[in-house]
Order: sequence, then structure tokens, then C-alpha cells
Amino acid sequence: MTAKGGLKIAAVEDARLAGPACDVADLIVVAAMLRLEACRSGARLVTAATLRRTGALELQSSPGGVVPLDIMRPAIAPEELGHAWQRHRLYDWRSRRFADP
Repeated sequence: MTAKGGLKIAAVEDARLAGPACDVADLIVVAAMLRLEACRSGARLVTAATLRRTGALELQSSPGGVVPLDIMRPAIAPEELGHAWQRHRLYDWRSRRFADP
């Protein structure tokens, strides 16, 4: 999908398609859990793990269609992850450990 301003967005359900999506889109949203944390191409990558930590994300693109980190606003600010009622967002059920906030 191409958004207003030329931003190319890819939504991927199959984690195996995340790499190819990184090569063709500016913003990739992967519904599955994924070990990949960033795209080599520099495209913005949002995974299920990202959304677990941040909650919803508000995205605003610059005139060139790029999504800089500073204008991806999380519903849950990083400093809020230290609160007891947000701590569950840092739990990794695979390793059975809590990540650092």
C-alpha cells in the first residue's frame, strides 16, 4: 500500500516475508513474532514484540514519506514500562524472562 505522501507500507502475516518486504517498503508491520529487529534497508520495522512493549503507535510521515523514529509515538512511553501494571509487556514467554525496560 502507498500512503499519502508516497510512504510505502507492507503488512505481513508470514514472518518469512519480512525480509523481502523490508526491501520494497518504508514501513513494515509484521503480525507474527519475529527475531529480526531491524531491516538492513533502513525501513522501519514494527513487530508483534514492538507493539507488545509500546501499545498502539501513532505514525506521521515527513513530506518525503520517511518515518523517523521521533515521530512514531507509542501509546505507552518507555518510562511507563517500569510500573508494575505494565511489566507484563516486557515478558518473553520463549526465554521465560523479563527484558530490560
